[in-house]
Amino acid sequence: MKKHLLSMAVLLMGAAMFTACDDNDNEQHEYIVPVTKGAFLVCSGNMSSNIDGSVSYLDYTSNQVANKQFQAQNGRSLGGTPNDALVYGSKMYIAVTGENTLEVVDAKTLKSLRQIKTNVTFGEGCLKPRHLTASGDKVYISFYGKSESSYDENWNATTKGNGYVVAIDTTTFTRQGIYEAGSFPEGISVADKKLYVCNSDYAACTKPSISIIDLTTGSGSLIKNDNIVNPQKIVLTTAGDMYVLDFGNYGDKKSGVYKISAKNNEVTRLMDANDMDCIGSNIFGYYTEFDASYKPVKTTYQVYNLLSQGTSTFYTDTNNEIIPACIGVDPVVGTVFIASNVKNADTGKTDYKANSKIFMFNVEYSQQGVFVSASKNAKVWGATAGVGPCAFAFNVTTNVIKY
Repeated sequence: MKKHLLSMAVLLMGAAMFTACDDNDNEQHEYIVPVTKGAFLVCSGNMSSNIDGSVSYLDYTSNQVANKQFQAQNGRSLGGTPNDALVYGSKMYIAVTGENTLEVVDAKTLKSLRQIKTNVTFGEGCLKPRHLTASGDKVYISFYGKSESSYDENWNATTKGNGYVVAIDTTTFTRQGIYEAGSFPEGISVADKKLYVCNSDYAACTKPSISIIDLTTGSGSLIKNDNIVNPQKIVLTTAGDMYVLDFGNYGDKKSGVYKISAKNNEVTRLMDANDMDCIGSNIFGYYTEFDASYKPVKTTYQVYNLLSQGTSTFYTDTNNEIIPACIGVDPVVGTVFIASNVKNADTGKTDYKANSKIFMFNVEYSQQGVFVSASKNAKVWGATAGVGPCAFAFNVTTNVIKY
């Protein structure tokens, strides 16, 4: 997930520069602004039912969702269990865990540019690609690699081995570096020539950690804390503070968002969350509460603001209209998307083999980029998408404005 907090401040500053031009200046100038054309939704399919993964696309102009777009453009399936996607420059990169492949496509057309068999091209240990980020002329991919897990008769988990992160060139797609991470690495981020890796330990809770790897020297260190038991995603501020989504232990430790201080690695819980995404100084997330029989009771949709250090609830769902699977925030305008599973009409239980739905919130921000309010977008509320939704990516391009 290539996102750095406080990015909205830069966009707002640019807008202020544009509006502050001298009316007497007769010279023609150009101003480049980012524009989002649409949202991609990566869907993992359903492995046990032999349903391949897919990519759905929401076009902002028509407000219509087109499904199985990778297959439509390339005449072949993505295969089993795509897990993440990243739009970077003119390309989109898709990590397909079940196939050990990295798909590189044109972000405008979804036409395949290269299908890379990761354990052949990058090294035999590069198995099960998971998450993506980018910096400069490189894209970084996390791999489970040599991580393994096993269970005893009481379902107590044991893990061994470590995973990797590989850096590839965005033009040649060749490996530029490989870095050993921890047990079952998931989300990654790069800042100030350092690589940050969430080592989830596959929820075994025996050796979870955050790796910090110096990309210049290759040396690394680990952050370990009793509160970080199953880290999944990580984003950074310009000051180096880390914000981590941790899935918890599915027992007494609930999933949530934590801040890890750059000064002393102090860990602070910010809010309950099953997933998160961010823009500017705002971290969006949702959290579902369940009863004793594991039926959902209520889902709360919240936003934590780094500047106010406060949490606001913008939607509460007690009717289980949405069964959230992942969240995405448009990096330009800050619109919030929720991908939802659906209920089986006969059993009333979540149907993981059925097509999903997309729900959209329009969001208002202050001039400082702070969340103000959110409202349902009726045009994209319950639009049908693919099976097994797991990650959003956004089709961001640029417009040139002359003045």
